[in-house]
Amino acid sequence: MPVLLLMTLESRMRKLAMHRSMESDIHGLHKIIDDTNVTQLQLETEIEALKEELLFMKKNHEEEIMADIQVQYDELAWENQEELDK
Repeated sequence: MPVLLLMTLESRMRKLAMHRSMESDIHGLHKIIDDTNVTQLQLETEIEALKEELLFMKKNHEEEIMADIQVQYDELAWENQEELDK
């Protein structure tokens, strides 16, 4: 084989190898993107669940405070009524 033909063939083989390597890298990057998208969806779902839990906890806390205030009010009203009855 002439030297020029060998050089052309070697050049094409290197280009083909580089092309295959790039295709493999692109495939790997697509997988990373897919995995990242799945993780993002999972995190967004978790954030929404935590937001709902926070709202529930705030509401529950407010209800507990109101119940405590009501107990204090009832005790004070009872004490005042007893004072009036004396």
